[in-house]
Amino acid sequence: MPTASYLTRRALAAELMISESTVDDYVRRGLLPPPIRISPSCVRWRGATVDAIKRGLYRASARLD
Repeated sequence: MPTASYLTRRALAAELMISESTVDDYVRRGLLPPPIRISPSCVRWRGATVDAIKRGLYRASARLD
């Protein structure tokens, strides 16, 4: 994982080996946490949250397919 504290949608998709549109779909379905809005046109996911997702510690209502 990059050393940055926050990841873009593209970086998150790359980390999880999914497409950017799948990131959006998973957020809508509640499988991924919503991003943090830094400004009106800038959203990011916390690196620590992404680490938890990758370690399987993030509890979602359904499994990631």
